[in-house]
Amino acid sequence: RATLGYVPPLILDEWNLSAAGLDRRMDTSEGAAFDAAALIALQRSGIDASTFYEATDTDPRPGGWGTVALDGARKPAWWAFDLWQRLGPQVVARSTAGGIQAIASRGRHRLPLTILLVNYSAAAPRARGIDIALAGLGRDRRALTATIRRIDSTHPDARPEPLAVADQGLPLDLPAQGVALVRISRR
Repeated sequence: RATLGYVPPLILDEWNLSAAGLDRRMDTSEGAAFDAAALIALQRSGIDASTFYEATDTDPRPGGWGTVALDGARKPAWWAFDLWQRLGPQVVARSTAGGIQAIASRGRHRLPLTILLVNYSAAAPRARGIDIALAGLGRDRRALTATIRRIDSTHPDARPEPLAVADQGLPLDLPAQGVALVRISRR
């Protein structure tokens, strides 16, 4: 502040899962889960900007740093950034309970509500059950609809799927090193 007359923006550049060369985890849901967890941590920290190390792989071997392979195929990391972009502009809740990182957002109205869930652990990855409570969204659960987009070992591309809305909430299982984006709206 004394030298510049203002506090410059805090920018983190060139972050990624691994800085030690090719790492096959970067081609999997583990890399995507790390990326989504890092985005949540960066937002929570108040950092002004960050840059992911490489948009497109530059080496034909597996484990490149990019979100897109040399042949143009979208890697799970690409889908993690896609899910992040689907969050609404207003963050309404954050949580790190039960080993799951979560961020809930919306636009100007209560619905649609978008929730990003990340199950990433470098030390002890394991599947976790989650129950999303629907408090404050009205009593008639039949008026609600939900979709889920997943990134895990069996869902590499985050295609939307319907998610059943139960009277008590939205129960779901999140595999180890997995990411899910849940969108709740009115019919």
